[in-house]
Amino acid sequence: MALPTLSDITLYVNKVLTGKDWNKNFQAILKWFTDGTTNIKVKSIDIPATGNITNAGTLVQSGTSQFTADVAITGKLIATGNITADKFVGDGSLLTNLVVSGLANYTPFTVNSGNLDANGDGEILDFDAGTANILTFKVGTPNANLIATRADSITFTLTEISDVDVASLTNGIYTICVLKDVIIPEVCGTVFRQKIAPVTAAQDDVWLDTSTELIKSYKYDTGVFVPYNGVPIGTVTVNTGVCTAVTTIRFNYNGYNVNKKNDSFVESTYTDSTTWNRVSSDGWVEQGGVVSYGPGGAHTETLTLLVPMSNIHSVTLTETNWSGFKTTSCIAALTSSTVTVVSNAVASNAGTFLWKIEGYKA
Repeated sequence: MALPTLSDITLYVNKVLTGKDWNKNFQAILKWFTDGTTNIKVKSIDIPATGNITNAGTLVQSGTSQFTADVAITGKLIATGNITADKFVGDGSLLTNLVVSGLANYTPFTVNSGNLDANGDGEILDFDAGTANILTFKVGTPNANLIATRADSITFTLTEISDVDVASLTNGIYTICVLKDVIIPEVCGTVFRQKIAPVTAAQDDVWLDTSTELIKSYKYDTGVFVPYNGVPIGTVTVNTGVCTAVTTIRFNYNGYNVNKKNDSFVESTYTDSTTWNRVSSDGWVEQGGVVSYGPGGAHTETLTLLVPMSNIHSVTLTETNWSGFKTTSCIAALTSSTVTVVSNAVASNAGTFLWKIEGYKA
């Protein structure tokens, strides 16, 4: 095909064009745009939002093409330069040598980078003992910005996150999530990572649907799961209106592995002078501690679990020895949040025992 030329239309030097001439020229020009055999060369085309371009052949553009609306391509897209977009939708089977602003390497539904502690681990959530009801965030100057990626692979950066007052929250462990372009974080419940919707979900729980390779995330709201674009960044433990512990979720790990569907990792840990716990991303919990009691006779100790359990697989009690005599302990009662242990010390000597519980969290 060639570009249209003036030889296609009628022109006179010494007489006026007739109505027939004008009609012939108009038909020739119309043919250039409609018969599909003529090349058209223009500087720019402005198509309104209600319009579209339909191309059944090859579209060659040596300059820059800018689209502010969605672009749908059913054939091949061949580019020798750069392609920049907020989002690509498709199975990716025909994409080769494609880099989308370097975002393809980011793990979805997790924090990709942010503030680090002295050991090189993520450290985002924090609180001060003097104002323990205020949950703070180490994001932005003088700390590093937070970079996170949603389940739909949209990556965003936050330069600050607003403080959260936990005084009105009931006792429990909460997941803190962030949204793109929103500095106010959301206080959510448990994060489930599984193929099917949780049957025991509570208000504001989050579900990462791993039933397909293109993972999706949802939030439980008024009895149903709705699409959710939040990203979990850590957890906070609240007791009597103050923060007692915080964790930062491990960077670039979302608990989902396309090659191993049941992959899990240690999501959070906690320890103090008498108790500890370790929570995995699939909900498995190990927690324990040490209990001391006075001398002589039976003593009843009620252990309050920092992580309530939906079911308990095992309880282990390890006794101590005192001057060759072994103390004895046994479980008297067991609930989802407490364990009652009856112990006996020897004569006038005090005793201690170690305890450990394993199972799935509530």
